[in-house]
Amino acid sequence: MKNQNNAVIDKKLAWDTRMLTRISLLAALSVVFLLAVPRVALVPAAPYLQYDMADVPILLAAFLLGWAPGLWVLALVSLIQGVALGENGLVGALMHFCATGGQVLAAVYLANKLGGLRGLAIGLLAGAVTRMLIMVPLNLLITVYVFGQPAEVVRAAMLPGIMPFNFLVAAINSLIFFVIFQVNEKVFRNLLNQQL
Repeated sequence: MKNQNNAVIDKKLAWDTRMLTRISLLAALSVVFLLAVPRVALVPAAPYLQYDMADVPILLAAFLLGWAPGLWVLALVSLIQGVALGENGLVGALMHFCATGGQVLAAVYLANKLGGLRGLAIGLLAGAVTRMLIMVPLNLLITVYVFGQPAEVVRAAMLPGIMPFNFLVAAINSLIFFVIFQVNEKVFRNLLNQQL
């Protein structure tokens, strides 16, 4: 009986170690995308908002490993981006986690519920809309009350800048993920399922 218990514990620890390694690797890839891919302004009305590709590995994590590991990758990347790289500190990390977290949860839920390629496309589109909608109250609260921007300025920037920017970021990253996932799903699954 003791040997069986030890075997179960060893198996669980091995799984946990492999999962932590996978989460760490995808978080590292996300940071590489964040640092290596040039940032561009997507919306002329808000040139200070710049696109980055960091969410693509987060989507990979969520779809290949599950929504919970995807959120762990997101949490690590948000902390690194917000704190270590100095992009709006913990508040920026929180905003990124909420926006991308909502996107990931909506995309994975609908893709799994609907199934197939159509379900994946609908899930990713719903995720992009979810991110955009989450950023409306976050900007009205955090940008105004934490960062001290006048409420009328934030409201005026919402429709021509903030909303389309967040939708475009999510849509572009979802499209990149979609192409990579469709072309290389088996490769990714094999890599992530190997003993690390």
